[in-house]
Amino acid sequence: MTQEVMQGGLVQVVAIAGGKGGTGKTQTALNLAVQLQARGQKVLLLDGSMALPGLDIACGLQPVQTLQDAMAGTCPLGGIVQAGPLGVQMLVSDSLRATGEPPSVLQMAGLIQAFSTLPELPDVLLVDCGNLQDDAQMLLLRAASEILLVSSDEPAADAGTLTLIRRLQGRFGLNRFRLLATMTASEQGGVALHERLLRLTESLPGVSLDHVGSVPFDETLRRAVQRQKVVSEMFPRSRSALAYRDLADKLTSWPLPANPRGHLEFFAERLIARTGRMAITER
Repeated sequence: MTQEVMQGGLVQVVAIAGGKGGTGKTQTALNLAVQLQARGQKVLLLDGSMALPGLDIACGLQPVQTLQDAMAGTCPLGGIVQAGPLGVQMLVSDSLRATGEPPSVLQMAGLIQAFSTLPELPDVLLVDCGNLQDDAQMLLLRAASEILLVSSDEPAADAGTLTLIRRLQGRFGLNRFRLLATMTASEQGGVALHERLLRLTESLPGVSLDHVGSVPFDETLRRAVQRQKVVSEMFPRSRSALAYRDLADKLTSWPLPANPRGHLEFFAERLIARTGRMAITER
């Protein structure tokens, strides 16, 4: 990313989502953040799963002030940013304080709007999305300039990914997705997964699904997860770390959003206005 682009305040907002649990979505978010940070990118990683958060546990953080505090209005968003692996800036929830209840649509809209108050904009905002059955989570996906779907090489994951694509297209008109295959035996396994999903989405007009790589099943990844570490930092030459490195290289070439402050803020302004009009109508 050029210096002119960074000074212009362009933010690449990437939502990382999965159609089911256990596909490696959170590990993808962490490793991608670490790999981008190592390339000199300013990265901000948001735990979008505020009902059942997990980023704090995944990398051994013990946050004092969290997203729960920011959404309650007791702390500004900039005040809860903390350093994670390799100095990656993170916005996390406290898993011990989580109630299992998702934030409301209005609360999520307010959080999105609060990004404009951060003292410094990142080059890349990565959002580790949570349960995609609630509308608040869908707002995070709708606010992203890129949607990275993470799917493991198994039939249940295929079904979950297909359901998610259908919902995003049907409710929000989203058609463009990127696919990362995880826990594959080989690169060919990731290609086969992509081909299966292409066949399954043939009946959905306009859907584009770009295969961006495969993360192999790797014992070093399991060991890093057990130790609450990031494999890209702990085992930087492992097969999985190299796969995440390749993904980071590809992400830096993805087109930036057209508006100066990134798609997130632009969407938030429209959403706040629309929510306000709805509230007036209801009164």
